[in-house]
Amino acid sequence: MLAKVPNRTGRIRIFHFRFSFVFQIVLISLYSVTAMFALSGNLLVIIVLSCSKVRNELAKYLLNLGVADFLFAMFSVPFR
Repeated sequence: MLAKVPNRTGRIRIFHFRFSFVFQIVLISLYSVTAMFALSGNLLVIIVLSCSKVRNELAKYLLNLGVADFLFAMFSVPFR
């Protein structure tokens, strides 16, 4: 990770931050678990509501919310 910090002369110094190996493993594990729960939970909502016989406004709203949250979870996971 880089941090750009201006000093008094106006020049920008770049600092490199190094994370420990254990911290990287914990962070990757948390991102993975969060992504799995978000994707699987929203996929379950999409399947249940799309196969449901109920077609009222609340069901449509929840289906659209599940699709939007599924797409958000799929594309917002940081790939590194």
